[in-house]
Amino acid sequence: MEEVSWAHVHGSQLILDGTFGLSSSHLLMWIAMGVDSEGKGVPVAIFLFSAPTGNCATHAGYDMSILSQLLQRWRVYLSAWPSAQGRTFEPAVAITDTDTKERAALTETWPGIQLLLCKFHVHQCWTNKRTTLLGKGGSNEFWQMHV
Repeated sequence: MEEVSWAHVHGSQLILDGTFGLSSSHLLMWIAMGVDSEGKGVPVAIFLFSAPTGNCATHAGYDMSILSQLLQRWRVYLSAWPSAQGRTFEPAVAITDTDTKERAALTETWPGIQLLLCKFHVHQCWTNKRTTLLGKGGSNEFWQMHV
């Protein structure tokens, strides 16, 4: 994964997404991916950790500093790898969902990174908000079709 990180993510695009409540142990997992020369996603890192004891909701089991610390350690680890050749590992762009903690951790780790929102997650966010505001049908059906 180290070689693939250098080949497909350094100076290029990083895709990062988290999953909550992965198992009965309430693990949190982030997967980092790059894009190869054929335009296919290639996993480059998996970050796995558990929510602090006493958290009622797994998704609330992390803050920006936890994820930032993991990303910074990944950067340091890859920068010490032989492929680094004296360079510091640094993606140019990251695509994420709308998680502000995740986005803050990326900019803290790589201050010059450009952040983009995933099209799927933006659509999902808009759809959920529209449903919250207008409901799923009934008297607001006319407005739902036009929003």
